[in-house]
Amino acid sequence: MRDHAQGYLADASSLQQMLVAESDGAYLLQLIAFEILLKAVSRAHGRPPAPNHRYEQLFDTLPREVQVRLCAAARGRFGPHANLSDLPSLLSTWSSNFVGLRYAFEFYEGQSLEDVARRGAEWMAAGARTEEADFRYYPMELQALTEALIEELGLRISD
Repeated sequence: MRDHAQGYLADASSLQQMLVAESDGAYLLQLIAFEILLKAVSRAHGRPPAPNHRYEQLFDTLPREVQVRLCAAARGRFGPHANLSDLPSLLSTWSSNFVGLRYAFEFYEGQSLEDVARRGAEWMAAGARTEEADFRYYPMELQALTEALIEELGLRISD
C-alpha cells in the first residue's frame, strides 16, 4: 500500500512541476495517496479501515498513541508554516475535497462556466477570504501529515 501511495505522490510531483496546470489532478493524486497511507497505517495497527473517504473517521480509529506520534511528526515538518492545530477540520476539508473535486461538475451543477468564473472574480474582488472559498487546499499540512504517515509505516514495517 505504501509503494502504491508513493507512486501517486511521484505522479503528483511530476504534475506540479508543470508550469501550467489544467486541473486539480496533482492535488487529487495527493489526496488518493493520503487516503491509502491512512488506511495502511490503520491496517498496520490491526484496525481494518472503513470503506469510505471520511479521513477524520479513519484517523479516529487509530490508537491514541499513533495519533499523537503522527501529529508530532507532522508538526515537526514545516514548523509554523503548516497549521495543524485543528486537525479534525483539516481531515474533514480534505475528505470533502476528495469527493467534491473528483466530481466538480456536480458541485457546480446548474452553473455555466461564466457563472463560475464570475463567482470566482467576485470572491477575489471581495478579498478572497479562505473561509468563503468553495475548496480549501492546505497543501503544506497535507504534505506534512502524508510524510508522517509514510514515516509511521516505515517504523511499523521495521518492527
